[in-house]
Amino acid sequence: MNLTQELFKCSKEIARARSTVAPSVIAQPALTQLQNLIKTEAINQIDRSLVIQSGCGMGSFADVPWIVIRDKKASINATSGFYISILFSKDGQRTYIALSTAAGASPTKALKKSDFELIKKRAGELKEVSKQFIKSDYFSDLPVGLASDKPRPKAYTAGVAAYKEYIVDDLIKCNEDNFRYDLINIVQGYISIVNSGFGKIEPPEISKNQCYKFTNLHISNFSSYCSSLSYEFN
Repeated sequence: MNLTQELFKCSKEIARARSTVAPSVIAQPALTQLQNLIKTEAINQIDRSLVIQSGCGMGSFADVPWIVIRDKKASINATSGFYISILFSKDGQRTYIALSTAAGASPTKALKKSDFELIKKRAGELKEVSKQFIKSDYFSDLPVGLASDKPRPKAYTAGVAAYKEYIVDDLIKCNEDNFRYDLINIVQGYISIVNSGFGKIEPPEISKNQCYKFTNLHISNFSSYCSSLSYEFN
């Protein structure tokens, strides 16, 4: 199975979906198919505990559909922590595989300048740590080109620490399975970063004095942590 060719097919299906009345009906199956192939053809050979999921928007179609590969020790869900992301640009010309810090929840909420600054700060910290584990050709001073000025894609851009770019029309010309090679390398680097302890998620601590003083926030945080440990489809 050539994952580079499968990435090309998925990128083209997403581009085709944008011109239809119900783009998610076309795009999400394409994303799910690629997601499943990545899981069975590559990820399971590295670490079967990694979670992989995808999305193309809630309600309206997303400018930048995505696939995320994450370790539960570093990310509770696709809006927290840090992970590997595959991002499909709005103009359909470029696709990226990236080491990313999460853009946060509430995609309908307007992001403030301070939000972007925090995302960039976290991405910068992740970038410095990742240089110990990921090859130098994944790093660039140029931002990813997602071709969208909307807050969510801009947050994705701000959160990228390392990446490889693919020109979609060039993918069909590849004789080698470059995407598989790049995917395996960056996922192995990601696992090493997680194992180093960077960004490790710990269960919320509650002191003895707080034992009988649970707040809604304590319950919510603890429930989120517990749900990340079980009952999750891999």
